[in-house]
Amino acid sequence: MKPFAAKFYVTFRCNSRCEYCNVWSDQRYSGKAELDEVEGKRVIEELHEAGVRYIDFTGGEPNLHKGLKALLKACKALGIKTEVTSNGTGGSEARNRLIECLPWIDKFNISLDTLSPERYKRARGIDRLEEVVTTIEETSKIKPPKLMVVVTDENKDELDEILAFARKHGATAYLSPVFKYFEGGKEHDDVELAIREKFFAPNAIVHLHFARFFKRQAKNKHQMPPCSANSQVITIGPDGSLVLPCYHAMAKMERWTGKPGEHLAREEMKAWRGGFLECCKGCTAIPYFGGTFNLTLNGEFLLQSYSHKLAQLKTEFLNEMPAAGNEKVLLELLRELEMLADSLGTETEAPYETGTENPFFYPGGQNCQLFKERLSKEEYEHDLQQADCWGLSRAPHRSYEVFYKNTYPELRRKRLCGEISENEYQRKIQESPEVQLRWWIDKSQKIFRTERRGNSYRIE
Repeated sequence: MKPFAAKFYVTFRCNSRCEYCNVWSDQRYSGKAELDEVEGKRVIEELHEAGVRYIDFTGGEPNLHKGLKALLKACKALGIKTEVTSNGTGGSEARNRLIECLPWIDKFNISLDTLSPERYKRARGIDRLEEVVTTIEETSKIKPPKLMVVVTDENKDELDEILAFARKHGATAYLSPVFKYFEGGKEHDDVELAIREKFFAPNAIVHLHFARFFKRQAKNKHQMPPCSANSQVITIGPDGSLVLPCYHAMAKMERWTGKPGEHLAREEMKAWRGGFLECCKGCTAIPYFGGTFNLTLNGEFLLQSYSHKLAQLKTEFLNEMPAAGNEKVLLELLRELEMLADSLGTETEAPYETGTENPFFYPGGQNCQLFKERLSKEEYEHDLQQADCWGLSRAPHRSYEVFYKNTYPELRRKRLCGEISENEYQRKIQESPEVQLRWWIDKSQKIFRTERRGNSYRIE
């Protein structure tokens, strides 16, 4: 399998001392050589040749690497999408470097868990909250960031304040519980509830599929995760080496021989594939799992696709106006969708059939028992050509996209042309989360062989 994405740790150096991160305290990451601009560009070119089309520049603090802008520009020249996550510290010089990088960043994230200086210092180990706030204020004028909010028992009471701050600056806030690498995670019911209650809040991003995964791993600390390390995603260290099997479980760093695609295809590299190693048991390091959730049409993909489409609706329409809607009704409907998803299964299947390169989208192939109607030959052949479940014929989000593209932009056009009033436009947009969720449930019931039985759904 060719990798699609790379996590490029351009440096392991960091100017924070976060209590839930080990990059600054683990000697495995200490003193590693770093590529210069020329060497970094060569690595990016070779990754592109191997099939990589998305690079997440991370660390450490990636903005400590003085050649970051040049590497981002090299990606843009090759058509590679980029992501950068920064802690936003380092003073005006670091802030200006980051601002200079913004034109070449597709996804831009800044870590912010609290607006309390005392809490920030405890969580991050440094007294730099004011610098972070200034960085968010300045970068938001050019490219509003996504705020990466690690939710814990200590800051769960701040979520409204953080969301208001994000809204003020046109940013979004991704709410996620802290994950433990290899302890199966921990169940934090109060934290999960606090995050869940913000699912429909403007400017909030919550991933239902990850929340369900955390609970599943917490109940079975020896379960293998649906990991994409060294299959869909490869990890590159500061010196350009492959990090095996991943950053979190780094056992060795290995320079590839020849081309990276050829090196990854070697038989011995299969032994380093994530999700199959003893050290993988109980892992909840979700940065490596998103791609794998795309490979099986099941309950977790249903929740993933719904979460992403709601986030899109917020970004394009809802975040520009006051919150509205019956939150109690929305949360009740959300529980209905989650029960429906449970009936479709939430275990991620092995993504590839033995001896083939076709994604294992459907347990049972063309005769998949999930569907009320058998897949036609044309549908099945079409679907086997897709890279993941986002292109499947009967996935609920496909028909929703048609509805979405024809409905909400048309409402905006009518408002701009004066065909409907501002109040009428706002009312319809504010009703859209409930319309969307009811549509998702109804469409799923029509596609899948799942029926409501008492307080649950099950495949009939």
